[in-house]
Amino acid sequence: MPDEHHNTTDFTHRWVAETIRLHEIRSGPLEDTQEIRQALRQRDGLADRLLYRATRLGEREGLFAAVQRWCSLARISAMVLALIAVIGGATVALGVFSATQREVNILVALVAVLGLPTLTLIFWLVSLVMPSGQRHGGLGEFWLWMNRRLSRHRNQIDLTRALVSLLSRHRVLQPLLGAISNGFWLLALLATTLMTTGLLSARRYVFNWETTLLSSDTFVWMATTLGKPLSVLGLNGPEPDVIRLSDGMHVLPESAHLQWSAWLIGCLMLYGMLPRLIALICTLWLARRRVASMAVDVNLPGHAELRSRLEPVSLPGGIDSPAPLHIHTPDQTSQVHANATGAAIVGIELSEDHRWPPGPLQAHIAPEHGVRDLGVVDAWQQRQQAIANLQVSPPRKLLIACDGAQTPDRGTIMLIKQLASLAHTTHIMLPVHRPSDRLDGANRIPVWHSTLHDAGFSADHIHADDESALAWLHAPS
Repeated sequence: MPDEHHNTTDFTHRWVAETIRLHEIRSGPLEDTQEIRQALRQRDGLADRLLYRATRLGEREGLFAAVQRWCSLARISAMVLALIAVIGGATVALGVFSATQREVNILVALVAVLGLPTLTLIFWLVSLVMPSGQRHGGLGEFWLWMNRRLSRHRNQIDLTRALVSLLSRHRVLQPLLGAISNGFWLLALLATTLMTTGLLSARRYVFNWETTLLSSDTFVWMATTLGKPLSVLGLNGPEPDVIRLSDGMHVLPESAHLQWSAWLIGCLMLYGMLPRLIALICTLWLARRRVASMAVDVNLPGHAELRSRLEPVSLPGGIDSPAPLHIHTPDQTSQVHANATGAAIVGIELSEDHRWPPGPLQAHIAPEHGVRDLGVVDAWQQRQQAIANLQVSPPRKLLIACDGAQTPDRGTIMLIKQLASLAHTTHIMLPVHRPSDRLDGANRIPVWHSTLHDAGFSADHIHADDESALAWLHAPS
């Protein structure tokens, strides 16, 4: 792919770089010999080289395609929330202006259409001055939660985590979530305003006000104060005399009800939609400004460790021999444990969708069957626990299950080698159960075979399905 495509100022590339960084912190470094060499030739400066390396690794790992899938799911969840906002806003108007009750209490109608939007706006404004850990993005948080629920593929889950990490570190997450929340509320208020205008245009309503505790002068003052700014929108609210006579005890002319209709629609636009529009513009402007000022922090964990390789003190001037593409290790059978007994199974970095224990192996993994379940190794603590278990009681047969739809990285291969050194014989199982991963598995299984072959595992040590792995596990030694 041409280098021009990899514009290092593009947010997507920074997003992929953050995903690579977090993955390598959690699972160990990826095999990147060629990517490092290309970055040294193509880019100057540590930050640009970090982004270039991450871009090449992202292409190899399918992260850019995963970004497109993530964005498609994000658009779907946004459209669902937008539809809910429109329906909710229109429902509020229908509840206030019913087809059976044509007398409308102007004060109740105003509170019904503006009460909840105003309260949520106040809560959002208050959250801006709260500590960052206690802030909430309202509907924006709900949208992000929907994206997490829709992201089922491992790469998409990693992308969501990386996106939150990247935006939080650069103080973009809160204004972005605020923009999403304000956008949905603006859409709901627009639906309320349009539905209210349509109902008032198609039906005849009689407006009045009723109060027990307040005096008529208080209501006149309130309605007049709220109505004065409406002249900016070209809407003339009712005069004080009309307001005073709208107590339900007097018969008003048609012009009075027309003035009340204009007053209510004007209040919706001025006190409902306008604040949300201003908040939306401000949060979008702030989010875009902070995104534009993003810079790569080369001292972050996962980046700092690459400094010596991406910014070496000296570079060779002559022709060097090509670096190996795979990790080599002696044959695992050279490390035989005389006291090894029984069998064990362990999973490495399996996604949440993978059942554990896998498939038909569930009924056969138990101490009474001579097979120990070491669980799934995903974090550093789990890794140390699995190694400790194998050191205490090394098995004669060890079956390691990996996700065949994921590309084998250097950290995974190193862990496989370390576990294999603690067993008499080790086989690898590469199941691809999910239909959505079949294409990725078809492309990456050959890469697994090649990498594992270079790591000392022959073809008969690798199983593509549960049945063949189970047959080996229970075969006589």
